[in-house]
Parts: sequence; C-alpha cells; structure tokens
Amino acid sequence: MVWRLARDLWQAHQPATDGFCGQCGRANELYPCPPARLTIEGMAYACGLLTESGGSADVRHPWHRQSGRW
Repeated sequence: MVWRLARDLWQAHQPATDGFCGQCGRANELYPCPPARLTIEGMAYACGLLTESGGSADVRHPWHRQSGRW
C-alpha cells in the first residue's frame, strides 16, 4: 500500500520542461519538489531500503530521474 500511494504521488509530481514540478509549478524549488522527494523516500521504504529519516536512501541522487520510472 505504501508503494502504491508513493508511486501515484510520484507520477503526479514529474518535472516539466522548465525544470519545475509539473504539479506544483513554481510554488516549490526546482524538481524534485518536496512531495517528489517524499515519494522517493516512501518507495525506498516500501522496498525495505533505509530512508533519509531512518538511514541511507539518498533522494538527491539523480538515478530516479534518468530512468523516468521505478
């Protein structure tokens, strides 16, 4: 359930052509916006990886943007 919720939210918060989140627009900083970072942490948690708040999953690493999907 955590995975599904995080993935749905992650899909909604993808980068637009201007580098900002397509959902948040310019309300937040450049992509990844705070909700996108949270979803990446949630997906890592659902996979059993440690997260920013509890361990080692680095949400600032660009690997999640390069593939465009999980």
